[in-house]
Amino acid sequence: MAETLARHAQQGLLLANAAVGAWAWARLPADAQVPIHFGPDGQADGWAAPLPGLLWLPALALLLHGLRRILPQLDPRGDHLRQSAPALDAIWLTLLGFLAGLQVFVVLQTLGWIGPLPQWPVWALAALLAGIGNVLGKLRSNFFVGIRTPWTLSSERVWDRTHRWAGRVFVAGAALLAALAWAMPRSPALLPLTVAVLVLISLAPVLQSWRLWRAAQAGSADQ
Repeated sequence: MAETLARHAQQGLLLANAAVGAWAWARLPADAQVPIHFGPDGQADGWAAPLPGLLWLPALALLLHGLRRILPQLDPRGDHLRQSAPALDAIWLTLLGFLAGLQVFVVLQTLGWIGPLPQWPVWALAALLAGIGNVLGKLRSNFFVGIRTPWTLSSERVWDRTHRWAGRVFVAGAALLAALAWAMPRSPALLPLTVAVLVLISLAPVLQSWRLWRAAQAGSADQ
């Protein structure tokens, strides 16, 4: 039942993403410019014609949705992915929601309904990290999704402990990014601070997986 609801929610986000793009495309002149890249100040600095500019996000969402369906068949640990279905579906919902939200933002910018928002990429990243971090600890070991290091892939225990720890780090990082975006939305320091937080969040679980593996090896040697 839960898996069916998750699948319907994912399909709903796919349709919403495409519908928003189609709605905007029908209202734009052929020579309109759609923003497809934004600078650190929130200003658009890359544009495309309406069709590719409004199509690439729904196309990427559709690709991700298809990948979710075939991953268990591709992964040698496909049974683990099937057992992780609720967490995997939650991660995919977060990703598809992120892309749908980005599509809405692009459309609003294209129509001139909102101006530059320097903090919006940070808010979006914070939501993405929080959504993933909330379920990261429920993933079983696999070769496609999660913190895949030599140490997590060699030990189920290291995988589980690393992902539970990393989930808390992701949520804490999301809270920190949200606080930065709220406290200093137009500060030139927002971008480098955001990058620094993302680098730390990315590297910390890798180092933690190595530390846990070394501890497990030392414990085995002592026995």
